[in-house]
Amino acid sequence: MPTLKLLACALLIAALAGCTLVKKTPPPVAHAPAPQAGSAPVAGTIAAADVSIAADRDGQLAPDPDAGPVTTWKDITVKGAAPVANLWKRIRQNFSLPDGNERRVTQQRQWYQDHPGYMMRTGKRAKPYLYYIVEQLAKRGMPMDLALLPVVESAFNPYGYSYADASGLWQFIPSTGRNYGLKQNWWYDGRRDLVAATDAALDLLQDLHKRFDGNWLLALAAYNSGGVTVERAIARNKRRGEPTDFWHLDLPRQTRAYVPRLIAVRDLVAQPDKYGIQLPFVANAPYLARINLDGQIDIAIAAKMAGLSVKQMYLLNAGYSRWATPPDGPSYLLIPRDEKQDFLAGLDKMKKQVMAKWISHRIRRGETLSEIADRYHTSVTVLRHRNDIHGSLIRAGHRLMIPSPSAHVTRYVPPGATQYQERRGRPTTVRVRGGDTLWEIAQNYGVSVAQLASWNRISRNSTLHIGQRLKVWAGEGAPAYSGRGRSGPIVVRVHRGDSLWKLSRRYDVSVTELAGWNDISTRAVLHIGDRLKVWPGAHGSGNHRISYTVRNGDSLWSIANDFNVSLNKLADWNSISLSSIIHPGQHLTLFVDGSR
Repeated sequence: MPTLKLLACALLIAALAGCTLVKKTPPPVAHAPAPQAGSAPVAGTIAAADVSIAADRDGQLAPDPDAGPVTTWKDITVKGAAPVANLWKRIRQNFSLPDGNERRVTQQRQWYQDHPGYMMRTGKRAKPYLYYIVEQLAKRGMPMDLALLPVVESAFNPYGYSYADASGLWQFIPSTGRNYGLKQNWWYDGRRDLVAATDAALDLLQDLHKRFDGNWLLALAAYNSGGVTVERAIARNKRRGEPTDFWHLDLPRQTRAYVPRLIAVRDLVAQPDKYGIQLPFVANAPYLARINLDGQIDIAIAAKMAGLSVKQMYLLNAGYSRWATPPDGPSYLLIPRDEKQDFLAGLDKMKKQVMAKWISHRIRRGETLSEIADRYHTSVTVLRHRNDIHGSLIRAGHRLMIPSPSAHVTRYVPPGATQYQERRGRPTTVRVRGGDTLWEIAQNYGVSVAQLASWNRISRNSTLHIGQRLKVWAGEGAPAYSGRGRSGPIVVRVHRGDSLWKLSRRYDVSVTELAGWNDISTRAVLHIGDRLKVWPGAHGSGNHRISYTVRNGDSLWSIANDFNVSLNKLADWNSISLSSIIHPGQHLTLFVDGSR
């Protein structure tokens, strides 16, 4: 295949707003159980608090943990005088959603008043994004209040990710995203793309508005919990002869807070001085220019031409997941409007040079497509597609065209993505069996969950499927089920002749502790292949095991704080990650100091 070159560049300037991003989000909050089958959430599947706010046990909003630094973007040059210079003023002049239950709205609004810095930080993240969203709402004649929905959904974090696999500013789950035309593949996730996701979200909201006879509050409730959930609640009230407006419906707890929270945010923007809130200045002018490309371009090359860091380029183009724009599109970049001329000049100088590099690889005896893909940090699918290969058969001596980043692979890690982990030697292929988790497999091979996720290009929270194959570069000299002396548990597979007593002796723990850790009787009969969690050497430590039932509003952070244990240990004890979402009614194991 000939080396890809950029043949032409067509410029389409779109009125867009820009983005900033915090590096981390507050500890996830506990939620009510997922809706029943048939009422799956359509987009915003998490409560407003999921990415940005944690709720305490009484349903009030808890203090906002440190959200980390915010990326700073240059102000844009505004030519001429707009009728309204400040975008916040333009937004507040066009609010149209009705007021509602004052108590429920006041409850949500009070949290923001108690944490005035929150809206300033979120506003800075929204700075370049916001104008595009406002323009699209205005073109469609939709309520300007909806421009604030990403505050509730994701705190304007394009890499916001929920327990239900919802992603992006508008928090689309994969299936709904696909239903609304958002491509999701190895190269690109349209749910994180400002342009594509905003258009899809507004399409969805308009569809729901029509479905619920022009009632925006019901449409918003359906956006959060699913249309079927709202329709069932309406039907129940009709049978009882009760009102069927949003405020009278028996909806999931997260949805009952969702709409009041949006109205609360609307009130804050409408009267910031009254509520003691400050908002950053956002110009009522487009922040970004859209550059349409005819072919792939390397993200690092593009960033240099635009005068941006690689990280900043990803922040403005969050849909792109790899080192270059996708070979099969979309083929455009969003850059600060003030950088447009320099960027175009750079493209003009380089239009006869390689915009996305490919190299030739000679296949050696014994190599597989999977091994070659791993070596070059690409995918088997890309190699097959670009080399017209069907199946997995390749022949020694033949050559493959391989995509080659212009910079080291670690420079191409989008914000919020799992960083690439170096590895040596040949990997071990692990076939997932019933009950396996990433944590257990990582423990078994003496590696971290982050490494395992990175090597297999999956999220640390991914659900594994029986039969799935994972590649593992085992820790040097690390035996299976190593971990004696670790702060967390190891996972032991039961072999022929094993008993609770034998295992307790082997790992220096008591039978009672071993049974308690695994929620089984001290007289339980073990079966070959069973998996048991063990904290080696825990016997006699002075710590007592307790089982804690998660309550509404709990987070890992708040529980660790309450029991004076480390967040890392709490996650280890329960074989979960630090970013795991916990749910009311879930049981967590803790080891607390018996002297306290």
